[in-house]
Amino acid sequence: MIETRLAAMGELIYTELAPPPARAGSGDTTPPPGGAPFDWGLNADGWNVVIHNRSGAPITPWYMGQDMVRKAPRLIRPRGRGSVRGKADPLRSGVPADMRIDLRIHGISNVLAVTGVPGSNGFTAEVYGSEPWAFRFAAFDARRPLELTVLVGGSLGAGERVRAA
Repeated sequence: MIETRLAAMGELIYTELAPPPARAGSGDTTPPPGGAPFDWGLNADGWNVVIHNRSGAPITPWYMGQDMVRKAPRLIRPRGRGSVRGKADPLRSGVPADMRIDLRIHGISNVLAVTGVPGSNGFTAEVYGSEPWAFRFAAFDARRPLELTVLVGGSLGAGERVRAA
């Protein structure tokens, strides 16, 4: 991993990973600039984001067709979790499409956007939210599901941690 910054509400997070050696039969024929195809792992056919709701209020994911979301739960209960799955890029094989989804809490919009960085193997993930909710990425790797925790007040409680999906 070249660079990683974790986000607080409204911050931009950027990660760029060096491509691993190309695997025979991986199916990805889209070469990044100057090299072998990049292995997006579990995200190759669309971003996979696991949302841990620690806010105490239900989260209602909301999206439209152009947001490039394949599936999302209708509701993520307090203290529960849900998985949002994006779509593959229609123009490039083995690459996730840019995805946007609105995570509504008490009817207030909190937008999660995951986008690729043109000309690199990097991507950005950002949440534009409203107080008193805070958003934290617990895991950040282009090859694994992204782990997003939604909190009230901005911090996990004592002894509380996010488990991988």
